[in-house]
Amino acid sequence: EESIRLVSTLVASSGHHTLKNSVNKFIVPLLRELYLHSTTTDFNYTIGCAWAHIGALRIHLLLSYNEVDPAMKYYCKYAQLEETISSLELEIQVRKECGYLAGQFLTVEADKRKAERLEKLQAERRKLQRKIVFRSESWKYRKLMNECDEFLKHVAALEVLVGNVEAEDLQQVIDCIHSWQETAMCFVNRLTDEYMAYNDIIQPIQVAVYEMKFGLSLVLSSTLEKEYLRKVGHENINLVMEMIYVLMRFPRAASCKFISVEYDGGLDLHPSYKLDFGTDFYFNMGLMKRLNALSNGVSTDKKVN
Repeated sequence: EESIRLVSTLVASSGHHTLKNSVNKFIVPLLRELYLHSTTTDFNYTIGCAWAHIGALRIHLLLSYNEVDPAMKYYCKYAQLEETISSLELEIQVRKECGYLAGQFLTVEADKRKAERLEKLQAERRKLQRKIVFRSESWKYRKLMNECDEFLKHVAALEVLVGNVEAEDLQQVIDCIHSWQETAMCFVNRLTDEYMAYNDIIQPIQVAVYEMKFGLSLVLSSTLEKEYLRKVGHENINLVMEMIYVLMRFPRAASCKFISVEYDGGLDLHPSYKLDFGTDFYFNMGLMKRLNALSNGVSTDKKVN
């Protein structure tokens, strides 16, 4: 807890406004979910919340400065750099010609410094050139940002949903999560369909959405797991999974006394395979019946014949 406090204090001292405001909302809960382990805490739920917080933090940081298209920033920098390089090249050429007319054939120290500066500027221009993205429909950027801002409302709803998942009715939770997942998927598909020219912007946003979707799926998985364990009357998921594994391996996991083979003649025949005997198959018949009833949608408190 002390380490988390130190990290949160360090992040809070950042000059990044959105990052600073995310400390208590996303970063501290995320650090607790990742580093504070408890034997009573459900693993899937904890990791699911962590992924949801990672995605929410990422999308908030990505959309923190959205007034100007980043490609336009690079383009403006590139244009300014082009102007500076052109001016410097002209200055070097003029000084060279003036020196030639004045009879100075040796390069002076000032010319060397200008040549070195020109080389650095040209290298910087090459780097910027690789960052410039052509926008066929530059007017769409504002529309894209409006859609992203609208989706932030669903991100806020996700935080409420994850926090109240255990307090709400199970069917209501399932419906809300399904609705959120559908909305998120529609948002991802719409970004791909309508804003292909903004791939450098939409792909990180889509990654954040998928992180939240994955986290929400883990939270739902944890909730359903608890409900199913309650129905079968067990708290140990490993025991239930072991029984399911035995059923999947049937009849190889069954005792030979359950298997009868009819054959003619008095030949002493032996099977050419070995049966893998599973002890759980015999001692958990009640659990097997409850699992069977649950898989068929029958209430587990009803008798299974």
